[in-house]
Amino acid sequence: MDNEKVKLRRSDLFTSIVLFLLGLWIVFESFKMPIKDSYAGVKNVWYVSPALFPLIIGFALMILSVFLFKVAVNAVGISYLKKGLTKLIKFKMEERDLKFIAILSLFAFYVYLFIPRVDFFVSTALFLMVFISIFYFEDLDLFKRLYRFFMTGSLVLLVFFLFKLNRLLDESIFIYMTDLLVIAFFILYCSYAFILTIKDNRLKLRYRTSIIVAIVVPLLISPIFKYFLKVILPTEGLVIEVMNIIRYSVFK
Repeated sequence: MDNEKVKLRRSDLFTSIVLFLLGLWIVFESFKMPIKDSYAGVKNVWYVSPALFPLIIGFALMILSVFLFKVAVNAVGISYLKKGLTKLIKFKMEERDLKFIAILSLFAFYVYLFIPRVDFFVSTALFLMVFISIFYFEDLDLFKRLYRFFMTGSLVLLVFFLFKLNRLLDESIFIYMTDLLVIAFFILYCSYAFILTIKDNRLKLRYRTSIIVAIVVPLLISPIFKYFLKVILPTEGLVIEVMNIIRYSVFK
């Protein structure tokens, strides 16, 4: 097999994984739509459900991605996939690729994981702190450590949300328990970054700048959008509720 075909099959290998995950996500989201239901006394059957078409697309993507994966593996071997995954896990990819993946994952977690479930101020402060610190420190080793720390915590929270444990805690313990957990994650991240930078005066200054920007920006944006522009924030939780109390007690 010539070099061009080898490169193509190697690309197909990882493309098939991405397509499979995309199909899985489409199927997952489709099951949130009504499959069978009753509206105004009229029963709708499954074959007129709005979920039918995206389910077909999702399952088709998953099936086709499996075939693409099989063709790619037969061409380049499973060892190439293992080597690529090992590089990814051990952060042995090129710095440019790592930063590209970091940017995509940070935005993905911010938009799809935190914003819909966690107080807008808390979500934005965490996002800004992580985004600024991993790039502003300009140190590849710190980048890897901080990004790994963030991803570990975010994946734990992802599992937490998937099993709807956040709703259980909010309903049984405290209505803003989820916000408190993410605030604790924010504090842990800041503490970890502080420990890593405390011995370097240049990094200490950049750490201080990062945390100030991460807190001040949402502190300004949140009241501007909510009270002046009258825009409802995506998720109004603990911090926004405190702002409401201050707003309506001071400016009656």
